[in-house]
Amino acid sequence: MNKVSNLVIGLAAISFLIIVVTGIDLIMSRNGVGLLGLGVALFCTSIFRVVNPRQASRSWLTILSLLGAVYLVGRAFMGGPVGLAVNDVALVLLAIGIYISVRLSEKRVRGFWFVILAIVAFVNVGLAISQSVLENPFYFWQSAGKDGGHAIGLFGHYNAFASFLNGTVFFFLSYTFFGRNSAGRWACALLSVGLIVSLVMSQSRGGWLSFVVGGSLWMVLVILFLKQRRSKLLGILSIVVVALGIGGIVSSVWMVQKITEKRVEQHEQDTGRKVEAKISDGGRVAFQQMGFEIFLDSPAVGGGARAFSYRALEKWDPDTLELWMGDPEFAHNEFVQLLSDYGLIGFVLILGLFFIHGVLGVMNLANEDEHDSGLSVWQLGAAGGLIAMLCQSYFSFIFHFPACVGLCAFQLASLGSQ
Repeated sequence: MNKVSNLVIGLAAISFLIIVVTGIDLIMSRNGVGLLGLGVALFCTSIFRVVNPRQASRSWLTILSLLGAVYLVGRAFMGGPVGLAVNDVALVLLAIGIYISVRLSEKRVRGFWFVILAIVAFVNVGLAISQSVLENPFYFWQSAGKDGGHAIGLFGHYNAFASFLNGTVFFFLSYTFFGRNSAGRWACALLSVGLIVSLVMSQSRGGWLSFVVGGSLWMVLVILFLKQRRSKLLGILSIVVVALGIGGIVSSVWMVQKITEKRVEQHEQDTGRKVEAKISDGGRVAFQQMGFEIFLDSPAVGGGARAFSYRALEKWDPDTLELWMGDPEFAHNEFVQLLSDYGLIGFVLILGLFFIHGVLGVMNLANEDEHDSGLSVWQLGAAGGLIAMLCQSYFSFIFHFPACVGLCAFQLASLGSQ
C-alpha cells in the first residue's frame, strides 16, 4: 500500500509541475491536465484513507481549509456570470488539491516536491537570462516582444514572474544556510543567486519591494531559528540582519526610481514623445476605490466571482481616471478584489487561514527539538516567500495566475505540516 500511496503522491507532484509550468497567464484551459491529475490523485488518496484509516496530523486544519474552499466555490456559483465563476472555481480547486496533496505526503517523499520546484525555478532562471542577453530572445509561451524589455521566464507578465521568483527564492536561501547536504547547499546557493538576478532583470517595481519585505521577515525568523537552537552565530547574524534591512530599504527607493526611468526611456524610444520620469500608481488607487465601493454594495458576501471586471464601469469617475485606460478587469489589489468578489465572509476566512498557517509555521520554528529541523528549514522559506507574495498582491492581481496560486498553496501546506 505504501508504494501505491507514494505513486499517487508522485502523480500529484507531477500535476503540480504541470500547473506551475502552464499556469503562467490568465488562460485556465492550459491547466486542464494538471487539474485532472490532481483530481485522480485525491480520489485515490480518499479510497486509501477509507481502506486504511489513520490519524492525520492537524486534520482540523485541513477541514478548516476545505470549508474555506467550499464557501468560495459556493459563492462563485451563487450569482454573476457562470463563465467568470468557472475560472475562480478552477483556481480554488487546484489550490486545495495541491494543499491536501502536500499535507498528506510522508516525510520521506517531501523532498520530491522541492526537487520539482527547483527544476521549475532553474528553467525560469535560464529563460530569464536568455531573454535579457540574446538579441532574439526565446519565449516559451508568449510571442517575442510581448513584454519588451522585461525578463518573464515562462510567464506571460513580468509581475507574475517576479512574484513566483519571490515565492521560491526563500526556500533555497533557507536550505543554503541550514541544509544538511553540502552539494545541495551549493546548488541552492547558485539557484538563489540566479533567482535574485532574474528578479532584477524582470524590472518589476512591486516585485523588488516585495522581495525586501519578505526578506526582512525571513531574516527575523532566521534569528528566531538560531536563537532557539542556541547558535554561536546569533550575535553576528543579528548585526548583519539589521544592516541588510537598512540596505534593502535604501535599495528599494533607488531600484524603483531606476526601473521607472528605464521604462520612460523605452517609452520615448517607442513613441518618440518625451515623458516625465515620475513614479505613479498607474491608476491602482482609483481601481481599489472602485473595488471597495463594489464591496460596500454587498458587504457580507460580495458581488460574486470577478464582479469587479463588469461592475467597475458603474463606479468609474472620469475626473480621476481617464476613459482611454479601458476596463482594468482586476482591482490590482487582491485584498480589495477578495472583498468585492466574496465579501467580508470570504475575506475573514482566507486571511484567517493565512494567519493560522503562519502562526503554526513560526511555532514549529521556535521548537527546540532537532527531529523536525529539516521541515523547519522549508517552513522558514515558506514564511518568507508567502509574505513577499502577499505584499506584491497589494499592487497586482498575482493570485489570478494559476502558477502563483499553486505556489501559495504549496507554501501554506509546508507551514501547516508537522
